[in-house]
Amino acid sequence: MKMKRLFQNENAVSPIVATLILVVVAIAGAAAVGTIMGSFSSDVSDEASAEDAAAGASTQLVVAGSTSVTPLAESLKSGFEESNSGIQINIQDNGGDTAGVAAVGMDVIDIGLLSRELTSSEKEKYPDLETHWIGSSAVVIIGGEDVVTKFDSSNFSELTTDDLYNMYNDSSDGSTSAKNLTDASGTSISTVNVYKRSETRSGSEYIFSKFIAEGDGDFISGTKAVEVTGDREMLETIADDPDGLGFVDFRFALEAYEEGIDVNFIGVYDGGDCRLMKGCVEDIEHMNVHIQKSLNGGTVPASVSPYPDPYPMGLLNNMYMVTNGWPSSVESRFINFAQQPASMDLYTDAGYFSLLDVTEQP
Repeated sequence: MKMKRLFQNENAVSPIVATLILVVVAIAGAAAVGTIMGSFSSDVSDEASAEDAAAGASTQLVVAGSTSVTPLAESLKSGFEESNSGIQINIQDNGGDTAGVAAVGMDVIDIGLLSRELTSSEKEKYPDLETHWIGSSAVVIIGGEDVVTKFDSSNFSELTTDDLYNMYNDSSDGSTSAKNLTDASGTSISTVNVYKRSETRSGSEYIFSKFIAEGDGDFISGTKAVEVTGDREMLETIADDPDGLGFVDFRFALEAYEEGIDVNFIGVYDGGDCRLMKGCVEDIEHMNVHIQKSLNGGTVPASVSPYPDPYPMGLLNNMYMVTNGWPSSVESRFINFAQQPASMDLYTDAGYFSLLDVTEQP
């Protein structure tokens, strides 16, 4: 019997989940999985204590994983439940990519959320996992106000992947992690504080790390950069640190912009076709065009930007729903809903790119 099936006995949820948490942590050492299960236990216990529990959804899908994909899953949940009244989607907004993969691989949850590819070790540990592509997004590099000012006031015309690698590789120990960056004329740009994610193999960090470290997705996690949790905390931290530099999923940058939070994008040259020089991506509209053109394999119109090259392919990422084996009929209904053209407006509303927006899969 799969562990997640035990959750259907709502009257006995709390002791069962408590036991499972101990077993999972003892066997797998996955503390984040325990967090997901603990949160789920609380949610279900609340439902079970309600007077109308018996009248609730007849079937429940438990979904958890990537913090970058969770907002999209929430948007899809609202549309799906409107047309599928007999199915409830329970989304846990904690854990991260790696915890979501582990949880679905151990049958703790039904569907995992992933904003990167499965790693070779994950495929080896959970050989039955199936990934289902539902859309795409991008990782954007952001900086504090003083970082942008330093770049713009110097002869520093564009940041390269080598520059970013060195900034993280040379980060010092202590409360801040700093690297003195030198512009093209040899003039010091002064201190830049670099940040990383606290979660194991966060999708955004994994993509960014591969981009600056020649395919090594674990490079940044091994540096002494300052840790933050989740895209939202990364964005808020950079907004509060004039000398900060980090990375977030584009969707979170878009959300911050709509909330009136200043978002400073850092242009980067990837050594190939894309030369996002300073001034190229100074606002969210231009960034959106560059990303979508990359996903479509096109160039940016001159009417939008004087820089025709699209966004660096290495910073684009796919979003997946993950199941342990071929999805059940109920799981398939939710996955198919996420992929169908009728759901595409939900992607736009949530700040993501649907399958209709993508002609070239990253």
